[in-house]
Amino acid sequence: MMKNKISVAIATYNGEKFITKQFDSILSQTLLPDEIIIVDDASNDNTLKILNVYALQYPIIKIFTNEQNLGATKTFERAVNLCDGEFIILSDQDDVWFKNKIEVLMTNIGNAKLIHHDAKLIDDNDQIIGNSLLEFIDYYHIPDFFTRLMREGVHGCCLMMRREVVLAARKIPSGFIYHDFFYNLTAAALGEIRTLTQPLMSYRLHNNNACGLFADKSYERAMKDYRKNLNNMQLIIGLSQFAVHQKEIQFYIDYYSKFVYEEYSSVRFIFKVAKLLGKEKAFALLVNNVFGSKGIKFIYDKLRK
Repeated sequence: MMKNKISVAIATYNGEKFITKQFDSILSQTLLPDEIIIVDDASNDNTLKILNVYALQYPIIKIFTNEQNLGATKTFERAVNLCDGEFIILSDQDDVWFKNKIEVLMTNIGNAKLIHHDAKLIDDNDQIIGNSLLEFIDYYHIPDFFTRLMREGVHGCCLMMRREVVLAARKIPSGFIYHDFFYNLTAAALGEIRTLTQPLMSYRLHNNNACGLFADKSYERAMKDYRKNLNNMQLIIGLSQFAVHQKEIQFYIDYYSKFVYEEYSSVRFIFKVAKLLGKEKAFALLVNNVFGSKGIKFIYDKLRK
């Protein structure tokens, strides 16, 4: 393996509309990657034809295909595991990188295990509709692993990680949502995650991803998130890279279970939640104790008005 070799991992699926712009931006970098690993997730449009044209021109491009559609998480897992680089950058199929993205990431990663950056927002017509992805998702500094368990924050298309993270996270548990959150948590367990507030690409916002980014804070949405978070915590609690964080993970399993299964919370647990997560979440547990899901739904409905 070359020292400081840079890999780009891309998962594609029916991306014919925007993939040319994405690849042109990657291949125009001031610091080029040493390899671009593509795994196509059984596309049925012209994505593979377009990719093969690029591969004929650029030997650094290597294309792999899934025999059947596996979804984004497992496709990215395969792409990342096929990378040989010391530094691995994830890429979506429909964004546009700024020319200096790789160079800036390599300059700033230092000793961090993972680095991620901000992005401008564009629509399907390449018009700028926002100047900061981090602002749109209300991102804030995450001081420790415990806080990061509750706050995803790092978008896969904006991150670069060291091979050490990849080796520790080679197998994403089946059913874990999402791949970037798994790499995020693994990196946090191993060391520092560094945030750059500098936009290094244009993030394309369309119907498929807009639903997740700007979803309303309804009761139904909150419960969906709680079930997702509970599922994720249950899947990672026994993994070796998180061995020293078992108590923190178990705390979240206990917390989310109270709402998902309408379990009773002891006074001691409510005080613990107040201390660690804040009074509002502790109050929600009290409401859950007395009124169950109907009480929680009533609160969400009131907050939305």
